Amino acid sequence: MDTLHSKILIILILGAVLAICQVSAASRNPSDCCLSTNQKKFPYRLISSYRQQDSSSGCNIDAVVFTTHKNRHICAPPNSGWAKKYMDCLRKQMSCTIVSGLLLDFTAHWELLTLQAAVLAGGLPASGAE
Repeated sequence: MDTLHSKILIILILGAVLAICQVSAASRNPSDCCLSTNQKKFPYRLISSYRQQDSSSGCNIDAVVFTTHKNRHICAPPNSGWAKKYMDCLRKQMSCTIVSGLLLDFTAHWELLTLQAAVLAGGLPASGAE
């Protein structure tokens, strides 16, 4: 009789462990995944960081997950132009700024602006000048 009780107890324990593992595995992925993306552009000034969601890592869709300063998450399509620009600006350590609603990237033009400022200040001869 004791062996029957021991076998039943072992089966119940294994069943409980299996059920717990299935519940935790099922609830792990969906809470961290975007289920859809926001096609509408939102202000860059709201964003503090981003991460990329890949469908090959257990989520249903590819997306860019932007995190706002208030720690909210906004899912964007990774192939949209504005999402790519936002990611590029964030990678460059916020080297972009907003002027009259336009998102500008100054890092690509910094050397040219520095050279033009030096020419205007008289520090360097302008090209073609003798």
